[in-house]
Amino acid sequence: FQGQSAIKDRLLAQLLRDQRDGRFNDDEYCANELGHALGAIDHAVQTQQWSAAITLSRAIDRYVMLHGLWDIWGQIADRVWQSAQATVDRSAEAWALHQLGTRAIGSDQAQAIDLLKQALRVRQAIGETEAAAYTQHNLDVLIPPPAPPRNKPQPPGKSGAAAGVPGVEPDQ
Repeated sequence: FQGQSAIKDRLLAQLLRDQRDGRFNDDEYCANELGHALGAIDHAVQTQQWSAAITLSRAIDRYVMLHGLWDIWGQIADRVWQSAQATVDRSAEAWALHQLGTRAIGSDQAQAIDLLKQALRVRQAIGETEAAAYTQHNLDVLIPPPAPPRNKPQPPGKSGAAAGVPGVEPDQ
């Protein structure tokens, strides 16, 4: 088993180099390496290489999300959340909560709202204003902000015409 662990460590190291080199922006690369990436993420979590698990998960996330691999997308976000909890990485925690909440939009709106609210609180607390705006956008889709109040005309006979309130005749 020690030999397998060394091989997995080398694979993880290579995938992290590929991530630094921008290879995960290439869909063909991601398609070819998806199984290796998922195995390396699991290995990183099992061996408590939390930072590597977060980095690699976030690298492959774009591909799995855009290609509708919903179960894998959820697994990756779970791995990031687990790793973030272990390292007290608040930014990664908020990212994972955002991803999990966004994923839940299609299946469980109450859960989606709860997870997105948690993500928003963390992002606001750590000053990630741009990321918080993305989370707020997703919440606004689920819970539209209240409409601004409309000006109501005053009932006839009230003295408001002098102030120019439409729909009210002036007092004689």
